[in-house]
Amino acid sequence: MTASITAGRRARLRDAALLSATILASGILSPADAAQFGVVVNQVADPVLSGVALPDNAPMTGVFSGVQNWPMNAITLGLLPSGKVASYGTPGGNPGAQDGRTFDIWDPTQGIGTGHITLPGIAGVNSFCAAQTFRTDGSLFIAGGIFDNGSDKGSVVLNRTGTGVSAINAKLANDRYYSTMLTLPNGQQLIMGGSYPYQGGWGDPQGSIDKGLMTGMTPEIFDGNGWRALFGAKSR
Repeated sequence: MTASITAGRRARLRDAALLSATILASGILSPADAAQFGVVVNQVADPVLSGVALPDNAPMTGVFSGVQNWPMNAITLGLLPSGKVASYGTPGGNPGAQDGRTFDIWDPTQGIGTGHITLPGIAGVNSFCAAQTFRTDGSLFIAGGIFDNGSDKGSVVLNRTGTGVSAINAKLANDRYYSTMLTLPNGQQLIMGGSYPYQGGWGDPQGSIDKGLMTGMTPEIFDGNGWRALFGAKSR
């Protein structure tokens, strides 16, 4: 009985602590009021939204800063475990180029105008419209997208700290433009769907299949060393 009561009390204290953190972070209570719960969250000023007035309808409509500059036309964004934001897209100084070989790593704590680091991608691997998923070590695995001349089906990995990009030597069996990828409980990556770049028509999927343009209908799994096709399974 004592053990049961102790466990129940711990659960209530935990819930109270979480409630305190939640209501303080949302601004419902002042720090002094929230302190009675035993947990106080020290709010950190957001350099991006500093000076932005909060209207009364902010909880319903959101709050946005003005339009800010970005080092590239980013195709995809990813939030890394470190809190940094990874994006990849056009090369620096060439915003009109449709490309996915250049990576930008942004540290939000330094404000929108600073804190950007540019990382070159891997030659021959174009991640434009690729799929991405986190691996169990926190690194970002990127596969699919546009392949140069339809022949390079490589993948890249952005490490968990956002300080380097490396190549995955294994090649996908199929072109996978606009595919979907996720990490399985066993740590392996499953990629599904996708088509030949620019050719697979969503308006006529069966026609695209008949023409051989829906190239990613057979899913593939990456086991850490290579890709393996799941013959018999189908995805679009």
